Amino acid sequence: RAYLVDEARAIYADIEALPDAPDGHVTVGGLSDLALGLLKDEDLVLARTNFAVLRTYAKLVDLGCRTPVYIEGSAFRGAIETLADEAKSAKTTPALLALKNGADFSLVQAVDLLWARGGNKHDGFLEELRTAFTPRAGGAILLTAHQAKGRGADGVHIMTQSFDQVGKNETKEDRDRLMYTAITRAKTRLTYVNEPEEMADESLEDNMPTENDVKHVKRGAAL
Repeated sequence: RAYLVDEARAIYADIEALPDAPDGHVTVGGLSDLALGLLKDEDLVLARTNFAVLRTYAKLVDLGCRTPVYIEGSAFRGAIETLADEAKSAKTTPALLALKNGADFSLVQAVDLLWARGGNKHDGFLEELRTAFTPRAGGAILLTAHQAKGRGADGVHIMTQSFDQVGKNETKEDRDRLMYTAITRAKTRLTYVNEPEEMADESLEDNMPTENDVKHVKRGAAL
């Protein structure tokens, strides 16, 4: 049996658990397991990038997740709303404007996903955004591991593939510290979530878009 403290020690071997810390329970599952009941009220679902958070939310909704879910991140939401307003004025798509502005590729991917889910329309885009970020009583919360610092939950579910790569401006130690933060948010239940192959993080926030990425985004209709 794996214990929570053992998972943390796999990264930092010299840590000590509090005397009254519960052993906890560590499992491995998939997104369908979360949707079908593994995800409980007020659990945390943690990913590495904002796009990975949004993508996970969309997949859980599409799977008919039994537990209400929403995204927490006012700064991320604000950045998307500002981009949407500017894109509407410029008569272009939010993703194309984000590319033009040199935004983090995680933001480009996020708005591209919302645009598609909103039917390639400005109003649909904003409705998808509002729905994703509206708190739900007792709902499970999706956010980045960085945003989860200083908080915890009985159940924490880590989207493992979003942590697999190390960005060009990062070190393995940076990645390990973030994974350690994610693991230690769990009070009693920790799940490593294996993502479907098509959901593997295509790029990190500091990656620049390629020509193929630009062509993909250009498929969106004009506002």
